[in-house]
Amino acid sequence: MHAARLRARAVPLCVALYDAVGRAWILGPVATAPVLGPIPAGQAARLLQAALVEPSGTAARARVLQARDAIETADIPGFDSQGLFAIRELTWGVPRRSDWTAACERARALMATTPRGTDLVRGLGFESHTVAGNALLLTVGDETPRAVAILLRDDESFDAESTRFAKSPIYHGLEIARRNNVRVARCRSRASARVYPTSPDVGVGRRGATQTYFGLDLALLDDEHAGHLELAFSGRAPPDDTFRRTPLTDLLSERLHALHDGRAELPAVAYLVLSAIETSFGGRKKSAATLFVDPRVLGNLGRLSSQF
Repeated sequence: MHAARLRARAVPLCVALYDAVGRAWILGPVATAPVLGPIPAGQAARLLQAALVEPSGTAARARVLQARDAIETADIPGFDSQGLFAIRELTWGVPRRSDWTAACERARALMATTPRGTDLVRGLGFESHTVAGNALLLTVGDETPRAVAILLRDDESFDAESTRFAKSPIYHGLEIARRNNVRVARCRSRASARVYPTSPDVGVGRRGATQTYFGLDLALLDDEHAGHLELAFSGRAPPDDTFRRTPLTDLLSERLHALHDGRAELPAVAYLVLSAIETSFGGRKKSAATLFVDPRVLGNLGRLSSQF
């Protein structure tokens, strides 16, 4: 079918097929590539739309090939988690939240419209106000500002300098966020979005201010995991309490830094962390349920603690 449509022309071509139950298959752009699918029809539509808005046929072809590779090899296509959240929590704990189903439904409805720029900002429930520095200050109703957003142009990327940004847009956004006393900076480029914490103490595997973030490629994100867009990026999600500091989080952060710096040994840190969690939440079983943590994680901490 792909060869019949291509007719030996030197053009990037994709052919999409779909059925009545919401499955889709994509052929191309490489004629000899295996058929991609079945995948959700909504995901296929977003993938192809992302390719259509690329500035050239070459770029569109590269976008589809990149997407094919991600869908075929990644555990969760569209996920880009770099030290901000724990992967286990994202894949196991978050989908067990009571609001997960509703979050997925809202996110799927939004992604179906393939929003970009300020349309995506509004779709996520924010009001935006322009501030100096090519940035938007995001608010919800009469609340204090939630975040700063940087909307990138098609010729700009997250990590590179441009005519608008003497340093990378990420660095620029974090500076503006700190200047406006908000805890989160968000950068959006085409179908991708990232959230960065401004606090140096936030992040389970922190790698530095501009390397610690959680990102989603909306063209690749499937319907099953769509709720992460709503819970991590929208104005309907809990406000900055997501990054609230408490005596427990301060203790855990300090011990993890000590472990990283070589000032503490792993069994001792595991013992202290597990003891603090169980004391705060009333035992191991209740702690796991309250924190939406796989009980096996706390079990592993227990085994490490026994070596202390």
